[in-house]
Amino acid sequence: MYNSVIFDMDGVLIDSERFYFDRRMKYFDSIQMEPASRDIEDYVGSTEKDTWQKLVQDEQLRKELRREYVLFRQENPIDLQQALRTEAPRVIQELKKTGEKDCYCFFFKNEKILSKW
Repeated sequence: MYNSVIFDMDGVLIDSERFYFDRRMKYFDSIQMEPASRDIEDYVGSTEKDTWQKLVQDEQLRKELRREYVLFRQENPIDLQQALRTEAPRVIQELKKTGEKDCYCFFFKNEKILSKW
């Protein structure tokens, strides 16, 4: 018998890959630079480090752009509510039907609660 359910939501309940990709492309547009590829399939499943190695071939330039991107990322956060996959509310409703306890959804990033519903 289960008394709790924990989801690793990155790609399961939220479509984070698309949002991260779109934000990176928006960054490259803002600095008027063309990344090595604009095909999302080239980055799906890659680590952050691998993604940047694919985006920018030159190591020195890559380091500089990654530092700048940290600020861009802070100024352009991902809206987790908007990123919810269409299946997510149905999954949450099914969990509530079990009658065990109320379903609480918390969005965490680096141990900080971003939102709760």
